[in-house]
Amino acid sequence: MESMKTDEFSDKAKREYATLTNLYDKYKSGSFKWQEWVNWNKLKMAQKHFSKDSHETIQELTANLLGNSEYRKDYEKYILKTFAYAGEALDRYQEYKDEKGLLDFTDQEARLHSLIESNNEVSKYLATNYDLVVVDEFQDVSPLQLSLFVKLSQLIEENLWVGDPKQSIYAFRDADPELMQGVLNVIPRENKDTLSESFRSRSSLINFANSTFSKSFTGSISEEDVIIKQASKKITGRDKNEDSLLHIPVTFLNFEKGDVLNKPKQKETLILKVIDIIKSELPVYDKSQKKYRSISYGDIAILCRTNGACSELASYFTLAGIPVSASTVGLIKEAEIIFIMSLLKLLIHKDDTLAKAEVLLYSKFDGSQESMINDRLLTNNSYAWQDDDYYVHGLNQIRNTVLYLSPVDTISKLIAYFRLPELFTSWGNVNQRLANIDALINHAQEFQESCDRTKVACTCLGFLQWINNLARANDDKTGMSSGDAIQVMTYHNSKGLEWSMVFMWDLDFSLKDNFYGVNVTKAEKFNPVEPLANRELRLTIKGFGSTTNIHAYDSLVDPSPLKIQAQQFAIEEEKRLFYVGATRTKDYLYICSYKNEYQVPDLVNPHLNLSKLNDGIYEDVFQWNDESITIKKETLQINKENALETYNSGSDRLYFKKVSGRAVHESLKIIPSALPPKPDSSINNIVEIHERISIDREGISDSELGSLLHSLMTAYGYGLDEKGLYNLVQERLSVFEWTGNVEAIELTNSIAKFYQWLNDIYNIKSFYQELPISYVADAGKIVDGVIDLCIETDNGMIIIDYKSFTTKDYNEKAYIKKALSFSGQLSCYEDMVVKAFERPVLHTFVYFILEGKLFEICEIKS
Repeated sequence: MESMKTDEFSDKAKREYATLTNLYDKYKSGSFKWQEWVNWNKLKMAQKHFSKDSHETIQELTANLLGNSEYRKDYEKYILKTFAYAGEALDRYQEYKDEKGLLDFTDQEARLHSLIESNNEVSKYLATNYDLVVVDEFQDVSPLQLSLFVKLSQLIEENLWVGDPKQSIYAFRDADPELMQGVLNVIPRENKDTLSESFRSRSSLINFANSTFSKSFTGSISEEDVIIKQASKKITGRDKNEDSLLHIPVTFLNFEKGDVLNKPKQKETLILKVIDIIKSELPVYDKSQKKYRSISYGDIAILCRTNGACSELASYFTLAGIPVSASTVGLIKEAEIIFIMSLLKLLIHKDDTLAKAEVLLYSKFDGSQESMINDRLLTNNSYAWQDDDYYVHGLNQIRNTVLYLSPVDTISKLIAYFRLPELFTSWGNVNQRLANIDALINHAQEFQESCDRTKVACTCLGFLQWINNLARANDDKTGMSSGDAIQVMTYHNSKGLEWSMVFMWDLDFSLKDNFYGVNVTKAEKFNPVEPLANRELRLTIKGFGSTTNIHAYDSLVDPSPLKIQAQQFAIEEEKRLFYVGATRTKDYLYICSYKNEYQVPDLVNPHLNLSKLNDGIYEDVFQWNDESITIKKETLQINKENALETYNSGSDRLYFKKVSGRAVHESLKIIPSALPPKPDSSINNIVEIHERISIDREGISDSELGSLLHSLMTAYGYGLDEKGLYNLVQERLSVFEWTGNVEAIELTNSIAKFYQWLNDIYNIKSFYQELPISYVADAGKIVDGVIDLCIETDNGMIIIDYKSFTTKDYNEKAYIKKALSFSGQLSCYEDMVVKAFERPVLHTFVYFILEGKLFEICEIKS
């Protein structure tokens, strides 16, 4: 490399040579990262610049990454150390349990398993004293549990195992559906019985399930084990002609862009659909009363994939004044729990001013921070502020008698002494709030039991720390309210439950397998007597962060049997999860899609992908045993006017009581980026600075990408040379684990070209990067903003605003529309710059960094 004649290089080749030299220096010093090594493979320097031997050496190093002995050694070292650290952690955990005299749930299983294997007295005792072993939900057993049940079956004469392999959806809890299927395959037919009748659903829904799933599980579950029929109507009480009494059983509900397209408005549109259904008095069958009646809130369930999605969706029902029950995480974020915990904090520390403020905010000031702050400012003695308040004074009265009680007794005392249910009733959503109080007390009880087991002090302060730790681990579960309320829960939690109407939500996502991470390798041949035999733990990692586009790597991994097996396992898991969701309903099923995206339904059965169907009612799409199944395709437009607050009139389902008589004030602070576009603005000029930057947006959030691009643009503008910028780009992409998503050299060159263009076109006196600027406008309003780049020239000022917006393919109309949407922001910046610098603004640009184009915005001044 030292002998190369770089003066013959083009500018691009010089930059690539500098990059290659930098990487080579790092390699020789042993300070390189494998993410940086990847970039060697992407340099395309011409062969004429190298000797034949040098060029072949570089090609061999870069192209045959997986054959690189150093890489393989590092990979092996990483795997071995991971297992070593895991083993050390398990040993220390076991030492801790032994020291405290504790057993966890797995210990109970493993020790019983060991006793049965090695202790004749235990085996004899079990065989002598037990006649029957019953295992429910057999499809959810772990490998260790299965081995335990097998050993019990060898000791005890009669065994009854009940389960449904179609509902094995707890792989993340170590359940292995292949184990259950392996057991079923070796059990003689006369020892197996299939429950083939449904006492839950109407016949058309059963036919729909048969039509959908009879072929879906081919290869894993036999068709005869999938097909069910409706139980006798003499038992269920359903009408023989109930399809004439009920409406269409299956609706494919598609949410499409109207005048807006975003996730919150999508959820609001769903809520409005539920409201319409309730208003329609849709008939449902009541099993308990064995009669048909109008639908109510408690008849409806909406199934989501995560607890977070459940919690978010439930908040929209609350906003609309609809009773909702959602057992999710996030208990300590609920208003009533914040209030109780603030009382508890103030009880422990009487000078905790933040806790006092939270108590007063949620009671005396009805949630108005403005009123509370104004009241506080009128008080000279901050420590005596509101000491005569009902709650603050009450805590001072009972502190000495309550402070040293257990957490459960303390919370119960606070609830009773201050009659908190009466306060929470005025906030609305009563059942959910009372259920959350019960959940808090249950958590306190768990804390006390944990303290008893570990022999540590049980204090209220310790409980506050403990439940905050639960929240950080997403284990602070809320309560489940009773009564007539919409149920929002995860697909996993819905197993075993039923409703008259079920909405299947969150079906528009891309499947991801679990190939990378820890997995169990299966035995080549299943041994029902020793189900744990010949099974190993396998850890697979990506050596370059979360993503890579190295063809040599992916082309070897993707067709491998383990990768294909992982993908198939993920598909089968989705089929079972979909089956659980679809079979929870008794009368009506809604399969929801977003912009006609049917990723999950298409995996389950391509026949469920109705993206090509227009809205309407169809009787020829699904059939079972020559019986047609009526379905409906319905599209809902996502519109701005879907404001749920308008449906809350007359409802008290708010955190705080409504307060009248307060004036609504305009915002004191004006944020330029929030200003609406100028109606008379237009695009005056479009300048192409460089070619589009190739980027894989998968796994990249828009906000993080925007922040990264802004920081890199600013860093180069502050004087970094091109090599320094390249190193910075590499380092930042590595930190974000985006090395495989965007080329560092391409991004570096593009930024350099942008500044080179500015210097070529304008006689620049000064660059002002990330310029904070503010002034006081009319009526005392404060305008406050940060200009990405402000340039001072001999003739005036230039304003440039950076944007990370991009489209799949270049669409000039889309970019013009996007640029004009910022015209209000840039007009405001222009006014501020003119006032600050007392110089005219020559140009205002929006620079789309990834597209490499500047859009000049022109506004007609009145």
